[in-house]
Amino acid sequence: DTTQADQLAGFSSRGPTDTQYDDLVKPDLAAPGVAVLAALSDPEYTDGCGGCSSQPDTYGFLDGTSMATPHDTGAAALLMQAHPTWTPAEIKSALMLTAVVDSNGTSPGLTDQCARLDSGQDCVASASLPSPQVRGAGRIDVDAAERTGLVLNESGADYEAANPDEGGDLTALNLASLANSDCAETCVWKRTFTNPFISTPVHITLSASHLSSGVSMHFSPSSFSLAPGASATVTLTAGDASVAHGKWAFGQVDISAAGGTGDGGAAIPDMHMPVAMKSEAPAAHMQLDSTALDFARLSKTPSTRTFTIENNGQKPLNWTLSSNGSAVVSASAAESNEPLQSAGSIWTQPGSSAGDGFPSTFFTQSQHGVYSADTFTVPVNAHISQIVASGFAQDGSGPVNVSGKVDWYIYADAAGKPAGDPEDGKNDYTWHFSGNAGDAGIGTTDGIITLDLGPAGQPDLNLSPGSYWLIVVPSMDAKESDSNAATWFWFEGTSPSQATSGMINDPSGGLGHGNGWAALNTSFEFTLSGSLSCGNGSMPGLSISPTSGTVKVGGSQVVSATMSAATLKAGKYQGAVCVSGNASDHPSIALPVSATVPASAAGVSSSGGGGGELGLAEVLLLGLLARRRRMN
Repeated sequence: DTTQADQLAGFSSRGPTDTQYDDLVKPDLAAPGVAVLAALSDPEYTDGCGGCSSQPDTYGFLDGTSMATPHDTGAAALLMQAHPTWTPAEIKSALMLTAVVDSNGTSPGLTDQCARLDSGQDCVASASLPSPQVRGAGRIDVDAAERTGLVLNESGADYEAANPDEGGDLTALNLASLANSDCAETCVWKRTFTNPFISTPVHITLSASHLSSGVSMHFSPSSFSLAPGASATVTLTAGDASVAHGKWAFGQVDISAAGGTGDGGAAIPDMHMPVAMKSEAPAAHMQLDSTALDFARLSKTPSTRTFTIENNGQKPLNWTLSSNGSAVVSASAAESNEPLQSAGSIWTQPGSSAGDGFPSTFFTQSQHGVYSADTFTVPVNAHISQIVASGFAQDGSGPVNVSGKVDWYIYADAAGKPAGDPEDGKNDYTWHFSGNAGDAGIGTTDGIITLDLGPAGQPDLNLSPGSYWLIVVPSMDAKESDSNAATWFWFEGTSPSQATSGMINDPSGGLGHGNGWAALNTSFEFTLSGSLSCGNGSMPGLSISPTSGTVKVGGSQVVSATMSAATLKAGKYQGAVCVSGNASDHPSIALPVSATVPASAAGVSSSGGGGGELGLAEVLLLGLLARRRRMN
């Protein structure tokens, strides 16, 4: 059917991911992955049409990434054979630079089977070119890749240095694509191109096409010549001043060799690079360089600690100590200097746009479950009143309802994973609640599982400062081994640090994930709401200087916190410093404070065991908020 030639499948995963990894264009490439004749691992499977095919039962027509990936792998292998001196990065760049996007003599150009959903949530096709976050650089064309006039190389060391979890910059990687999720109205990239030929020079001209309305691109230089094996670095600039802030814009860099030929006389194909960019309104950003202030074993002499308020935004930051009991606060910086919390909340993990999820279900017919978990951190004492986990339930034929028992678990963190699991027989969870869909305080509409502890007749969940793991697991009347079993899938989400924090555990091993907690390359969508204890002005002995200030763009300000035991009894004290400002990412940040006053330093004698944790002011805590695609 030629009408479906080079058409992106409706089930194909697509971006953006709404994480820091959106500073890369993903996917890199598209490849054939629909109705591919493939070997089956188990002879009992058929081709899906009841034996109507002449193919033996060991073969069938399959869809998915597992079908497309071998095409990419085989294409790379062919290029390695043709160009044994090329690096893996150069091979990848050759495939991307020459991939099919627009119509040519062999292709009508890329289209999308599911460009949008109609009111009935059914896919609607479009003849328009899919965005780079759907198609990547395009559909692989091995013949064109073998004849490419340019390649881009990148080192393993640079890949490691660009790791965003370690503060790296993905936009600096020398890739055959351009992306930036935070452009501040202008994006600038540098790319180094190399002539791959042994004896033939190339003459290159750059231009732009497929630009979103309001986007412009400039190149320096816009044309250049390269001797065999030589390289040139180009600065590529994109502006989107008239594009709405927070909205993705796209384009394409077209690279022409002006009809040139390579070493063997074969024509150099036209080349291109996809562009994806998003700008944000200029705003102040606030971050603290410390995770906590610890005054261990105070003496009679006051002790001082410092923390630094940083502004890596685009406008000055005006900050002050917050004493408003209803302020929304965030946690301070993590050890990696990445913020723990997203804007305007204590713990919010919004969903990604992919629409995928991982199983978290107890199968009653098997009396075993598959458990997904995600972590969260509270900087000071927290009191959780609501838990919301977003997902979807379906079996092999489509959506189903969550109508039975639901269990919620909170586990302490144990070296980066939950301290137990619901089937280990140890009951070593920090907190557990069980109820049925439809009971007071429990909602399961559209796969969004909500627990309101008050209406459910339960007190708030009180947690001391630390890291924890959340598990939400509804029960389904099905067998774990049934691939079409009714299952609840927890939507993938975006963690506050944009790291991938989700884990999965299949204690029985029935679904092939193995037993024991295994890391997933994703996070989950959830919200925790309640209140947080924060102690500005309520922790005797603690003074802060200064109590307000302005931090210029790219600047920082050191703040001193001094603790005196002169008016304190012996004991341990906990609280937090809450800093508020005009930051768009963290309007307020809570910095935990702890102090230990030994009897030798106490200025007030204890007459009854003395000391203890201070009463703290309450601050509103808003939003502590095998992969499967949702069927419609």
